[in-house]
Amino acid sequence: MKHIFKIFLLFSLCAVSFNLSAQKDYLGITSIDFDNESYLLRWSAKTKTGRFLEEFLPAKANFSSFEIKLILECSSEGKEIGNEVREMLGTLALKKEENIVYSFQQIEAQVPGEIWIEYIQGNVQGGQPFTLEWNLNRYKLIGNRVVLFRTCHRGYNIEVNSFTKKANKKREEWIKEAMTFSFDTVKINNK
Repeated sequence: MKHIFKIFLLFSLCAVSFNLSAQKDYLGITSIDFDNESYLLRWSAKTKTGRFLEEFLPAKANFSSFEIKLILECSSEGKEIGNEVREMLGTLALKKEENIVYSFQQIEAQVPGEIWIEYIQGNVQGGQPFTLEWNLNRYKLIGNRVVLFRTCHRGYNIEVNSFTKKANKKREEWIKEAMTFSFDTVKINNK
């Protein structure tokens, strides 16, 4: 009986693991080559309002300890890029008042037709140690939807000043990495 239970448990764990890695691809991308590594689609969702969300991690990384995460978001139909950017800046301003965001700014996009926002935020996840993130959001209008590509570089158990110094040193390198993503690969699947 113990063996049957162990086999059932093993089978159940394998099935759960398989389902967690088999995310629905809404944007035509199941992997992104970034910084000499392949990032795999690890989480996706479609909201009731028609917004698509996808997150990518390196094959061996997990959500609780990643160093770099890539995010794709696609607005609902008919959104304007200016409205998306204003909403994000408003959200960041509120988070700054709550000491979740430490700095944010709209920066000059190095790619024509895009709008960029850079910010540093911190958080506590379920009582886990303090984390800090440097994020670069690249917004681009594709058809009648706004697509966002975000790179997120995370540090763990690090003070704000130390992380900010590190981010300032790596900033140009991280921006060049983020520029390697091509929006031409995004193909919106409405299903």
